[in-house]
Amino acid sequence: KSLYHDYNTTIEVSDNQVCTLKADLIPNFAEVTITTDATTEIWIDGQKRGTGKWSGPLEIGKYTIDCQKESHEPAHHLLNVADTKPIEVSYDALKPIYGSLDISCNVDNAVYYIDGVQIGKTPFVDNKVLVGTRKVKVVAPGYRSYVQDVDIKKGETVTITAELKVGTAHRETAPQTVAETKKKP
Repeated sequence: KSLYHDYNTTIEVSDNQVCTLKADLIPNFAEVTITTDATTEIWIDGQKRGTGKWSGPLEIGKYTIDCQKESHEPAHHLLNVADTKPIEVSYDALKPIYGSLDISCNVDNAVYYIDGVQIGKTPFVDNKVLVGTRKVKVVAPGYRSYVQDVDIKKGETVTITAELKVGTAHRETAPQTVAETKKKP
């Protein structure tokens, strides 16, 4: 049976006799609990097992535990399941990978957002922007919003010069339903 030692024995079978065999399987696993921060993926020997926390049986043996999270340095750990005693391990939060973003604007004190979160006012240099594709939005009263996707790379600075144009911000409207598009008689 999976997670148990094989049971082997020798029996003698004779004519017209019933031979009863009771196989007591011995566990070959430990109950393992792995925890890390809530948004980090836990991979065991190349298979994703959970996010933040995983609990389950692992056969006696050695395992590679990988902790992964977007825009963070991955962490690799070795786990040795030596016996059937329960194991609880906790891994530290992963180290973020940063790049820099230098934002200037033709309007003083325009507010800028990264991925929908208000960060500050222009002009500004942010040296702790997580690597990856980020949506930058710059807004100021009486001006149309400036929106741009930028690719932030480790140790590099991306420079944006936002040119806001006078006008009102574009409002998104909900799509009309079929009933609203029909002409009235």
